[in-house]
Amino acid sequence: MARSLSHSLIALLALPLAAQAVDNSYPRVSMFYGTAPTIGTKGAHQVRESMLVGLEYSHPVWRGEAFGAVEWRDFRSIWREVTQFSPRDNRGNTIQEDKNKTGYAGVGNSTRGYITAFTRRPNYPDDRSIASDMRFDSVHMSKCDLGGGSAKVAYRQYFKAPFVGQVGVQGGLTVNFLTSAEWARADIHVLSFRSYDPQNTTPNSNWTSENPNLDAPVYGRLFNDRVFQDNKEIKVLPGIFAGARFFINDNFFFETNITTLGYTALEYVPTAYTGKEGYVEQTDRTKVVWEFNVGFRF
Repeated sequence: MARSLSHSLIALLALPLAAQAVDNSYPRVSMFYGTAPTIGTKGAHQVRESMLVGLEYSHPVWRGEAFGAVEWRDFRSIWREVTQFSPRDNRGNTIQEDKNKTGYAGVGNSTRGYITAFTRRPNYPDDRSIASDMRFDSVHMSKCDLGGGSAKVAYRQYFKAPFVGQVGVQGGLTVNFLTSAEWARADIHVLSFRSYDPQNTTPNSNWTSENPNLDAPVYGRLFNDRVFQDNKEIKVLPGIFAGARFFINDNFFFETNITTLGYTALEYVPTAYTGKEGYVEQTDRTKVVWEFNVGFRF
């Protein structure tokens, strides 16, 4: 009775292990989905998260298989401020000097001015000294999106897994056709000064219905640069990847890869920063991601 029970138990435990057989002797098609956080600096996207979905075709070669895959990727991004403020020397609660004029007074105008975020009230000893006025304070916001297609051409070498299933070490080339997009929004004011009017105990940027002309020289305004730019670019750039795939059984698998993705970064440069017509600066870059995928093989 005991021997019969033990035999039955052994047979029961053997069933799932027998189901782990992995057959790589004929061509297969796989689908997978996963996440791929950025390794290293977050860059202009400000966050690491991305996702991908892919389709793969594999064919037996030697002790493994050659395969090709097409993927769709989407990177998360958030807005960031990139205003090129003129640095100021703060000593206590009093502005001693504007140390650098970072702004230009218009296209072809070599006159330099200050790009400031706020001034300070000299009569207040704490944070209430900050006197902000968006009619003279500048802001430049940017959001950089990235997404699109990539393809892999690679080889996978199989080894027997220590416990169940099978493991394959893989690596190869990537071809990336990712679309970069930058959304730039700015209201930049270049000033000859950004002062405080002690007579009115308010910043020297008052607006009244009797005097709506804030561009008047008395207010220190040299130039206004208002930006509403949407720019996109797609390029085909190479990369590489290496990783491993773990087969739970003949159909289901998990894989992880370190992948490099070539893309073009976009940055709109306003007139206020250069004295030239606003333009889009393009730079080819490489993003390194760590992929975690789950998939099903037919």
